[in-house]
Amino acid sequence: MSPIALVSLPRPLPNWAETERRFHLLIDAVTDYAIFMLDTAGNVVSWNPGAERIKGYSSAEILGHHFSRFYTEDDRQKGLPEPPSQQRSGPENTKRRVGAAVRTEPPLWLMS
Repeated sequence: MSPIALVSLPRPLPNWAETERRFHLLIDAVTDYAIFMLDTAGNVVSWNPGAERIKGYSSAEILGHHFSRFYTEDDRQKGLPEPPSQQRSGPENTKRRVGAAVRTEPPLWLMS
């Protein structure tokens, strides 16, 4: 019996520009869910059409603003959202009830 040689063929490197373009096409096609990204300070850095439809802010209005805008004034006075340094992770933190602000004309506040 002759020995079998295993050869590892290199995978082609992904085309990151094309991958990113496809990712943006996917996110921009979603309108039933609000998909947005925050920077480490809590400022909104990306905003999809679903977020615009659900939250009521255009990307021009919300990009660069802190995500605390999504909380009611009552919640903000109670210290919500918590600063990241005080947030806990885990199941005990996922069941807490928080208010969700949705902008409409006139303003309408929905509770989740």
